[in-house]
Amino acid sequence: MKRPLFINNLTLFIIASILMTIDHIGLFIGVYNPGIDVLWLRIIGRLAAPLYIFLLAEGVRHTRNIYKYLLRIGLMALSVILIMLIINVLAPNSGLYGVRNIFLEFFFLILTIVFLKLQPKILKLLALLPIGAIITGYLLPKFALVPLQYSFLLPEYDVFALVLFLGFYFSSTIIRLVYQKYNLTTSETLETNPQYLFIKNLFSVAVIILTTFIFYLCAELGFIYEYGGIQSFFIFSFIFIIFYNYRLGYRGKITKWIKYTYYPVHLLILFLAFSLIFM
Repeated sequence: MKRPLFINNLTLFIIASILMTIDHIGLFIGVYNPGIDVLWLRIIGRLAAPLYIFLLAEGVRHTRNIYKYLLRIGLMALSVILIMLIINVLAPNSGLYGVRNIFLEFFFLILTIVFLKLQPKILKLLALLPIGAIITGYLLPKFALVPLQYSFLLPEYDVFALVLFLGFYFSSTIIRLVYQKYNLTTSETLETNPQYLFIKNLFSVAVIILTTFIFYLCAELGFIYEYGGIQSFFIFSFIFIIFYNYRLGYRGKITKWIKYTYYPVHLLILFLAFSLIFM
C-alpha cells in the first residue's frame, strides 16, 4: 500500500517554524497594537507546537548521542532565558509577559527518556524528577509563585507537551515491536516500508487527536482551563504529520544549527523590529 509521504524532517521543521513565526507576529502585534484583531494569527500558530514535539520525539529516537542532544537543548533553553532577560532590561514595560520557554520543556522531556533508559530498573524512577519539574511548572503560576515577567523560566506547554511527547515516542516503539513480533516485515526493511510508515503516522495522528480532545474536555470541565479555546486547534497539526516520510531531507551543519537557534533568534528579531516600528 503506497501513500504520498512527501514531507521530510527538514520540511516539517520549516512548516512548524513558519507557523510559530506567524503566531509570534500575532503576539507582538497584540502587545504593541492591542486594537488589531490577531486571533486568526494565534489560531494558525497553534499548529506549530505539536509538530515541534513530534520532531523532538523523532530526534530523541534516532539521535546518535542523546546526551549531546540534551546538552544542546539545554544551551538553547539558557539562551532563551538570556534573551528574555535582555528584553526585560531594555523594555521593562514591553508587555511581553507570559512568554514561556519551550526549550526548557524539551530539556525535561529528553531527560525523562534518558532516565527511562537507565539500568538497573530502579534508576528509571529518576524519570519522575523531570516529570515533576514539568508538573511543577504548570502549578507554580496557579499560585502566583512566579512573577508574570519571569514566565520564561517555566516550560511552555507543560503537562500537554509531556503527554503528547510520550504518546509520540512510545506509540512508534509499540508499532515496531508488533511488526517484528508477528514478522510482518523484516527489521531491515521496516523504515522503508510505506505501509509501516503510514500506520506510524496514523498512530501519531491518533495521539494528537486523543490528547487534544482529552485536554479540551478537561478545560470544559474546569480542570485545565488553559487548553480550551484556541488551544483546541492543536488538533489540526495532523494535516502535516499524516504525510511525514521519516527522511531527514537536506543535512548540513548550517541547517542543524538553524534548527537549534531559530527560536531564540526569531524572538529577538521580532522584538527589535516591533520596538523600532512602534517606538
